[in-house]
Amino acid sequence: MTPILGILASAKVAKPTVTGGTLTSDSTYYYRTFTSSGTLTVSNANLAVTYLVVGGGGGGYNYGAGGAGGYIATTGTLSPASYSISVGAMSATSTYQSSGGTGNPSSFNSQTASGGNPGTSYPSSNGSGSSGSPTSHSAGTTAVSGGYIGGGGGGGSYANGSNGTITGVDGYGAPGGAGTTWINGTTYAAGGDGGGTHNGRSGNNSSGLLGNGGNAGPGAFPDSPQYQGQQGIVIVAYLKTAV
Repeated sequence: MTPILGILASAKVAKPTVTGGTLTSDSTYYYRTFTSSGTLTVSNANLAVTYLVVGGGGGGYNYGAGGAGGYIATTGTLSPASYSISVGAMSATSTYQSSGGTGNPSSFNSQTASGGNPGTSYPSSNGSGSSGSPTSHSAGTTAVSGGYIGGGGGGGSYANGSNGTITGVDGYGAPGGAGTTWINGTTYAAGGDGGGTHNGRSGNNSSGLLGNGGNAGPGAFPDSPQYQGQQGIVIVAYLKTAV
């Protein structure tokens, strides 16, 4: 081997350097997670990524559940640059309104996941579905009979919300639509649970999973407090062997 060829053969190919967000990993991927707005920076070389963008969930109110935030999971290649990331905050909350707050959108790399639609109090509307793109599922319908109410569940990123039901003098709120499980094994963007005359379904879908719609209130019409939808999230994943 000539000296020049030997130098070329031993030269190292530049690998990308990545900063920003909270770094975690599994056996295959590094994950850069953003639960608030920030910047992802790629240096030295292009980086192939898989990423998740979830909008903030809509707030629940009275019998109506909030819809999940929009859910976008896709792939791409990032050239060396700094990339702005916007993470949707929790939906607004207020005690004396006719609906929950709309979720706030999240965005990264020209992809925007809309905030979830709010739930509203009977009789103005059923619980709302997810407004996210490209995945959107509708809310369940609200059942009403003899003054008893079962609120529909909010739409999730994977499935529609279920319909509320009435059994005798009991109104039962319905579960929200299921969320979607990403490559890290975590499920995101489920719809909130509807409220009922006799059961206010608290603390199910709206706790623990980011981008979820808020649960409906316990049905103390007309001044039931709102329940906030969860904040959004952005996660950028790349192979451990790539850096």
